[in-house]
Amino acid sequence: MSLAGRFIVLEGIDGSGTTSQGQRLVASLEAAGIRARFTCEPSAGPLGKQLRQLLSGGGDEASCAWDTLALLFAADRLDHVARELRPALAAGITVVCDRYDLSSLAYQLASHQSAGGAADAASAEATLAWLRALNQRALRPELTVVLDVDPDVAEARRASRGAPPELFERRELQRRLASLYARAEQLVPADRVLHVDANAELSAVAEQLWARVTEALGP
Repeated sequence: MSLAGRFIVLEGIDGSGTTSQGQRLVASLEAAGIRARFTCEPSAGPLGKQLRQLLSGGGDEASCAWDTLALLFAADRLDHVARELRPALAAGITVVCDRYDLSSLAYQLASHQSAGGAADAASAEATLAWLRALNQRALRPELTVVLDVDPDVAEARRASRGAPPELFERRELQRRLASLYARAEQLVPADRVLHVDANAELSAVAEQLWARVTEALGP
């Protein structure tokens, strides 16, 4: 299998395993002789650092509003593309990214709904249209893999970390997110999306993920 310079994204609710599985996927690619790099969003750039501070509780209500965060995530994404993604892909390195613009569509839409907005289909579609417009200049991934996990399983995983909950780690919001990710193809209709059952233990999910990615991207 040759995956030189290919862009793969992993998505899912908090506790779905996007970080762990992304790192394992990179290790499998490198073991197969393919140069690969793991990255994530929020990015390691200046805007990404600001976002991580907000997500961990370092912001007030105004700075953590769903639309403010949508703008920050979109700006960080373009910075991420310019700083890291395009140079790596141009150098023939396969990039595995933990979250990308599908996260913005899902999380900001769910946050808006939780705050009482986008309650009907027309409002939700208008919100999605705005979020898509913010990200229209983002580099498109070749493949997006959604790690589907039961919200209760994901919640137990988050609790086992022993860390304080982050901004989006609320039960009602996570259940709403799981429903949105289940129909991810409708959120990014022009992208290639696969689903992997991520309820099993890490190694079993990693094996399934590797099989699906290699099958999808081929030689």
